[in-house]
This record gives sequence, C-alpha cells and structure tokens, in this order.
Amino acid sequence: MIAAGVPSHDLPAQLESANLAKRLAPASNRYIEISDASHFSFLSMCKPGAQALLEEDVPGDGIICRDGNNGRPRGVIQQQITSLITEFLAQPSGSPEARAHRLTIDNPDACGREPAREERAHRVSRQAP
Repeated sequence: MIAAGVPSHDLPAQLESANLAKRLAPASNRYIEISDASHFSFLSMCKPGAQALLEEDVPGDGIICRDGNNGRPRGVIQQQITSLITEFLAQPSGSPEARAHRLTIDNPDACGREPAREERAHRVSRQAP
C-alpha cells in the first residue's frame, strides 16, 4: 500500500491507509508512506494554466495541481511510485512475499476474512454453464 504523507484534514493517512494496512495480513502487507506526496500526487500532472483555471471555476480546486509543501515535483513522485510497483511485481513467484500474497488472494479464508464480493462474482463468471 502506497500512501501520501502530507497531512490532509479530510483524508489523514493515519486514519485511512495506515489504519487499513494494520488490518491486512502482515505477511503480505507492505505499507509505504511518501512524505512529500499529497492526496493528488497520484493523479496525472496538470497542464500549464490548469491550476488557475480550476481556481477560477471553483475557488480552492487548484489544490488538485499542488503537491506537498516544498516537496518534489509530481513527476518525480510518480517515478518513485512506478519503481515501487515494479519492484513488487518483479518478486519471484516462489518468494515468501509472493507466496503470502497468493495466500491472501487465492485463499482469503486462510487470512481470517471472507472473499470479496467482486472476487466471488469473478470466480462464478469463469465457470462453464
């Protein structure tokens, strides 16, 4: 799980993603908080002039184009996110991390939780009539 570390009054990381991460199976969970990322750092980069346009349309919406105070540019943060995801996906299938992840996805009951509704629907849709 990758979270924005810049404090947000509406979506504080400690109440949102950090709280969720604590509830996931420890063997398959990795929590990373990027200290200079904001909630909007995960969105596409804004075009030149977009911040002013957003502010003109709805005052306060220019925040969508701003990242953390004195933080790195959004493109640099997104490169870090891409690297983290690539590293995760590159884990060998036999590694303890990959086995734990498979356990969580393939056998949710082994982690003490019920399969998600979407996963059950997906399983049913793959079955022959």
